[in-house]
Amino acid sequence: SGVGKSTIADLILGFYTLEQGTITINNVNINELNKKSWREKIGFVSQDNFLFHSNILDNILISNDVATKEDVINAAKKANAHDFIMKIPEDYDALVGDRGVMLSGGQKQRIAIARALLRDPELLIFDEATSSLDIATEERIIEEVIRIARDKTLIIITHKKELVKEADHIYKIENRKIISLKKNQL
Repeated sequence: SGVGKSTIADLILGFYTLEQGTITINNVNINELNKKSWREKIGFVSQDNFLFHSNILDNILISNDVATKEDVINAAKKANAHDFIMKIPEDYDALVGDRGVMLSGGQKQRIAIARALLRDPELLIFDEATSSLDIATEERIIEEVIRIARDKTLIIITHKKELVKEADHIYKIENRKIISLKKNQL
């Protein structure tokens, strides 16, 4: 905790400007990219997601306003949210309340994951995105996200070693340095 994992995600998203050093994307300095078009390529899910005082459908659609309800349902299924949504009397039309107060922490996370997946981004960043989920739900969502991300870049920021076992590259932040690890070093 507190070593800068989330700050790295914020830097990739362009929320901060680097004071020193560079971040390059396909050999292009991130500061030279158009921030709006860069962010459109990213699906981001943090541990503290914001839901709007609206219905579930609109809270997912906010990431892609040209998507259809069928697209939203498919994203919700991938995020393991569709089943719980269908158990709510008004399903996708149900109001979530201010900041999602009508939903549990895990339900809010799954709505946020569906929102990110609906964008069909080139880059998915999960910053402790499954921290509010029970283990079984977390495993199902991670399996689905890994399946979806086969043609994408997926960055998972986590304290949980079991979530990165399928990763191509694993990095650890220690003593203000980024260290590359091999799977047998987990």
